[in-house]
Amino acid sequence: MLGRCWATSTPSPLSLPQWDLLVDGCPYQDDRYLTTLVSVAGSSGLQFPTHYKRFVVKMFTFVDPASLAPLQETIFIHCSMAVCHPSSGSCEQSCSRKRRDAHVKTISSGQTVVSSGEVHLVKST
Repeated sequence: MLGRCWATSTPSPLSLPQWDLLVDGCPYQDDRYLTTLVSVAGSSGLQFPTHYKRFVVKMFTFVDPASLAPLQETIFIHCSMAVCHPSSGSCEQSCSRKRRDAHVKTISSGQTVVSSGEVHLVKST
């Protein structure tokens, strides 16, 4: 189960500032540049496609609050996730419903955070 995904300007998932990309596995609704979930079903070469989550992020950079100058040209993406056991109920996440199943909120105790390496921001000409 995919939980929260967020970006930071350093490798530490606890560093500030942070920018939410996904919340409870769904695009963060307060971001006007919504992250897009990409279906993995039917992807060739994946033995267990339900074990993968993919999403597309519109690029951004963190800026200095006073000058609005970019802080640096790299970001790091972090996601919390947990293993769902079908015996505890449904393991399907849905972003189309306004209300989520209660079990999505009860998985936090077994969550793990996975972080990307550097994502380099390159200015196109």
